[in-house]
Amino acid sequence: MTELQRTGSDPDGDVVGSHDRSPGHEHAGYAAPAGPSVSAPVSGGPLFEQHMSPMLLTEPDTRRIVGANPAAVDFYGWSVAELTGLRLDDITTGAEGECEREVAAARAEQRAYSVFHHRVADGGVRDVETYSNLIEIDGHTLLATIIHEGAERHRAIHDLHASEAFAQAIVDFAPLGIAVADLDGRILRVNAAMARVTGYAEEELLGMDVHELTAAGDRAEAEALLDELHAGQRDAYRVEQRYRRPDDSIVEVEAWTTLVRDGHGEVSFQLGVVRDLTEQRLAAQAAERAAERLALTMEAVQDAIFVVDRDWSLTYVNGRFEEALKVTRAEVIGRQLWEVFPAAVGTAFEHAYRRALETGQDETVVEHYAPTDNWFEARAYPGPEGLVVYFSDVTERVEQQERLERIAAIERTNADRYRQLDETKTAFLTAVSHELRTPLAVVSGLAETLVRLRGSLDPQVRERIEDGLLHNGHRLTRMLDELLDVDRLSRGTLQMHRVEHDVAELVRTTVAASAVAHRCEVTVPARLVASVDAVQFEHLLGNLLSNADKYAPQGRIAVTVEERGSDRLRLTVADAGPGIPEQDRQRVFEPFVRLHADHPQPGTGVGLTLVAEFARLHGGRAWIDDGPGTTVVVDIPRG
Repeated sequence: MTELQRTGSDPDGDVVGSHDRSPGHEHAGYAAPAGPSVSAPVSGGPLFEQHMSPMLLTEPDTRRIVGANPAAVDFYGWSVAELTGLRLDDITTGAEGECEREVAAARAEQRAYSVFHHRVADGGVRDVETYSNLIEIDGHTLLATIIHEGAERHRAIHDLHASEAFAQAIVDFAPLGIAVADLDGRILRVNAAMARVTGYAEEELLGMDVHELTAAGDRAEAEALLDELHAGQRDAYRVEQRYRRPDDSIVEVEAWTTLVRDGHGEVSFQLGVVRDLTEQRLAAQAAERAAERLALTMEAVQDAIFVVDRDWSLTYVNGRFEEALKVTRAEVIGRQLWEVFPAAVGTAFEHAYRRALETGQDETVVEHYAPTDNWFEARAYPGPEGLVVYFSDVTERVEQQERLERIAAIERTNADRYRQLDETKTAFLTAVSHELRTPLAVVSGLAETLVRLRGSLDPQVRERIEDGLLHNGHRLTRMLDELLDVDRLSRGTLQMHRVEHDVAELVRTTVAASAVAHRCEVTVPARLVASVDAVQFEHLLGNLLSNADKYAPQGRIAVTVEERGSDRLRLTVADAGPGIPEQDRQRVFEPFVRLHADHPQPGTGVGLTLVAEFARLHGGRAWIDDGPGTTVVVDIPRG
């Protein structure tokens, strides 16, 4: 053969040779015979010659180089003839036996990854990472090795979130002030928002001690909290303190501080996030002024207003009240409401007022008041201290007041909603940037390979690439569907359509259609009718099966549905994986939480979140139970 018999992909999407899987080569421990020695340079075919990365072909037993592609010639600086006169050991520096171990790993695992120092023709030494497979070419079993310089791809994948450009973008565009300091408290980096908060230019802040920013009276508390942080007594802390700006003005801030650790758990630097409280303080002052204006408004409005405490004693009446009911404040303040208005006893007015205080709910009543021979609309507003009542015979004014109340409620709701959306947006961007990048990179790499090698691909190779495109496309679609479901849940637009279904049949069909059907043990009654949203229930079970497949790729998966009394049912999915530590069992249901960020299977961290939310929408709940692996229990009502 003059072509690589079988191909796969390295993490960059490059095509690499893999061990032939013809009959007799199926298991990973197989070691192909060396065959006769190669007497002349070997070519691996078009894929080998055209590969953009350096590639070498060597004899496994002697580790003699018998083939090199043009990229390898450019990389090492030797000609093909010169390279094929060398052994791998001649160009590899480092511990004795490293090349031999790589060959042994390739034979045992059919693919090996290593990091070496390789010599080149000009005498220099380059850091490289290699991917090696055993292949067969023209009856010879050879070791095919792809070389990447500097391990840049490895660092790009595993350290993307800590790369300088990525971190700088986060810091620069953050709306809050961010400062990075060394362990002595010297500022190493700040963003523009931090400069705005402190009043210093960014270059002026660099090298300053973080405590220099804090007003003298607040430094002791800040230093004590930082000492506790370094002592491991807390993971982070939040404090409100004052900063003194260069012009000696004071700005009040809310500051969060934590320590950032490297991959070995060692503290690398301090991270501080600062929010200017000026707007919050101004808002509080505005609220006080609003209260004063409200009091003035109460005097100016045309409604009659009175306030009673929880003992029904009048504590306030406005001028319009005095005019409408022909009394003075001195006559009624401190007296019982029912004493001042005996005609109101037993009427709809009394019932509404008492109901308002008992339930804490606003009450509105329209009733005729005999002593004045008028119809009044009374609006009663309960509070912690008692009840406020508005009298009005002007419908337009009542409607205006109701509109103002609705606007105030909407503003409060919007403020909470904006905060939730901002938190969701941040988590969403994190999930997208971390989790969607891997399948997107694979799809892009495979597509580029199809285009670059169009017309020269072996049909089997093309089939594998097309399968990879389809698989990763489905993976992307699944992750996007999960993120959209989380978005709909956060906005409250995910609707329930509960109809009576045979839940046992839903479970059987959902398991049968899953990728793990072959290792599922399903225990369900012959028929179990319950009122459920079939689509949500199938998604719920599908997420549990997908989670088990991802984190427990081997062993059986037990799926059980059982009745719990006459009005509930319980779904249990248990796998044979490593399980979830008890301290993390609640966290896994939170959005975008992944306990294993380095797991080879990408994900958004919302699968179990959706399980919990779907259970909640059905009036039930989900939790992690004790078991040999991971056991997820969903309990919902049948009605």
